[in-house]
Amino acid sequence: MNAVVGAKKGSKKQRQPVISPDSAQSKTYIKVLYGLAEGEIEGLANGLQSIYLEETPLQNADGSLNFENVKVDFRNGTNDQEYIDGFPAVESETAIDVELKSETPWVRAFSNLDLDAVRLRLKWGPLRTQNATNGDVSGVTIEYAIDLQTDGGVWTEVLKTKISDKTSANYERAHRVDLPRADSGWLVRVRRLTPNSSSEYISDKMYI
Repeated sequence: MNAVVGAKKGSKKQRQPVISPDSAQSKTYIKVLYGLAEGEIEGLANGLQSIYLEETPLQNADGSLNFENVKVDFRNGTNDQEYIDGFPAVESETAIDVELKSETPWVRAFSNLDLDAVRLRLKWGPLRTQNATNGDVSGVTIEYAIDLQTDGGVWTEVLKTKISDKTSANYERAHRVDLPRADSGWLVRVRRLTPNSSSEYISDKMYI
């Protein structure tokens, strides 16, 4: 009697989608001037351990830091103390939070002639493109520009740049626009040059 030995034909290993790593990180800086009391005081009880950001101390009990690139100056409140560097001007920020569409530029008028600059903070949701065939996930490129008009004159393009990255969460970027001397004021315009995608496989929303 002869034994017949065989095996099933092996199936092809399924390809796994290639997902690109996030390539952009938001950089947001804050400056805080905080008045603890009126008149002279002794100081912070535990140095940097007494300063909290979002309920997290700057420094742990073992001396390790929870935040990088943080500078702290302290004044006791005496009459002859030196001023604190880093606050040469008055700033205020107004939240807009509207989506920027390629067919509709964002325009804002500024009539306060004491202004010498405006800072525009742009935000993107997740930036990603997914290949409908193999599931690969990569980044997105969005070009945009900022224009300035002074006293009703011609528009001048002061910035033209792009973001070309892949992000899984929100990403922020800020641009400062210096304002020349004006008699009546300025108009600032932000244009999205890359058309908004309507594909369900592309996430490319941009906000201001």
